[in-house]
Amino acid sequence: MKLKKELNPVLETIGLCCYIKYKDDIREETVEALNRLGVDGQLFYDHNYPLINQYANDFATKYEPHIDEEVLFGSMDLDMDTTYIVMASIVENPHWIDQVDQISEEQILRTFSEMFVDEINGDGMAPDLTTLESRIDFLNQQPEISDSSKWKTMMLLGDPKRYVKSMIEIYKQNLPAYEYAVSKNQTAIDGLLEKLANEGFQHAVFQDIMGKFPGIETIYPSIISPVLEWGLSTVGFYGVFVNKAYGYGSLQEQEKASLLSSLKMLSDKSRFEILALLKKGARYNLEIAEDLQLGAPTASHHMNLLMTNGFVTIEKQDAKVYYHFIPEKIRELIQLLEKQFLM
Repeated sequence: MKLKKELNPVLETIGLCCYIKYKDDIREETVEALNRLGVDGQLFYDHNYPLINQYANDFATKYEPHIDEEVLFGSMDLDMDTTYIVMASIVENPHWIDQVDQISEEQILRTFSEMFVDEINGDGMAPDLTTLESRIDFLNQQPEISDSSKWKTMMLLGDPKRYVKSMIEIYKQNLPAYEYAVSKNQTAIDGLLEKLANEGFQHAVFQDIMGKFPGIETIYPSIISPVLEWGLSTVGFYGVFVNKAYGYGSLQEQEKASLLSSLKMLSDKSRFEILALLKKGARYNLEIAEDLQLGAPTASHHMNLLMTNGFVTIEKQDAKVYYHFIPEKIRELIQLLEKQFLM
């Protein structure tokens, strides 16, 4: 089992397509899920998700819609089983991307059947999806699936090759948008991937997933689904914020940890001066290094820390990476100081 230090482009690209379509719904669902874990979901979201939202916003500037999105991307107020089934099938069978015309509908339906066992049907037998009657019978045995989702699933199963091809088209036409979003946020993303590689999988639930899918050979980190824990037959996914979410503690502890982390960032003279410099306007890395008489590697190290902790963001212009100060982070710090010592 190997943890990749890179993202899975299929999961990230399709995930980004869904994220920009249902951003508000995903935020509410994420906050509620974290609240159920005993974490202050809104505080966690506000503190950690600015990078995710910037990543999605950058993707949205290059995004190209597709005619089959309504069926493939489901509806967030119901469920998104069709999205997961098709996407998971492509993730497990990456050769489909360039060889889909050589794949039979029978092969696709057989793969969908295996995916339904994992996503909907638990540890049961793979359902027979070869006839209209068997599909109706299978879906009638799934009361947790909404009528709307059943209708979309029937469409998917009635013409499986079309929707696999459509998902691949969506992926291919938006792969440049994904690559652009990564490039715009490369430093922060690299920092999160490196941090996860050093920490490993700390949540016990993921160990249970690994036990359920002993054939998993590769684990991919995820940025667009940062609290995701997901296992397929040979591939697993672990969000870059999973460890942080399960170790976040009570609201008071969260706020104290956030406050101490921010104060630690500002206690370093170089980082303090960098923020003071960026307050005057955006700078690229070499300008920052020259203005503050820092070595380029040292400046990059400080910028990476400031970006990961939400003090700065980046924008590429003329092949240069410009850093921008985020004043909202200082306002958040002031509010936490007031709450800790003046209220």
